[in-house]
Amino acid sequence: MNTARQKTKTIHIIRNIALVVIALGGVAFFFTLDLFEDNGEGGLFGPKMSSKLHFVGQVKSTEFSNEQLKQISSFIGKYEEALERVEISVSKDDSYAELKPGTQVLFEIHIRLVGGARLETPVRRTTWGQLIPMATRKIDKDLKAYAAMHGGKLRTSGGNVLINSM
Repeated sequence: MNTARQKTKTIHIIRNIALVVIALGGVAFFFTLDLFEDNGEGGLFGPKMSSKLHFVGQVKSTEFSNEQLKQISSFIGKYEEALERVEISVSKDDSYAELKPGTQVLFEIHIRLVGGARLETPVRRTTWGQLIPMATRKIDKDLKAYAAMHGGKLRTSGGNVLINSM
């Protein structure tokens, strides 16, 4: 009887070791998925978009193409040091319309800088195809205006608010 008991105990130990090895292999595989997606976007766990960029409103980030997300993320990356959060609120002019290059959309941008300053734009109208170029131009223009007002610095202390309607 002892040999039968020892056999079952040995089988249970071997089975548990095998399960632990399989679990560790699964975890290792999951965490190395980053290595398989080395196309400059940061892989599975890296930011496909800048972590400071957020899409709020009716149109979410999942509705943007990879190219659009890449363009806006690389632009935001230029100002990464000074930006705390960039929110782009996008909504369709006609809520039932399909998002095509000619679809009319409304957007506004809210930027919070590291020092606490905020930049806000009024609502603007454009087409879906021109949204990213217009948004990047507007962000660039507002950041340059803010820097010009503060001696060329984007990182200032205080909660200044700039609403640039130009």
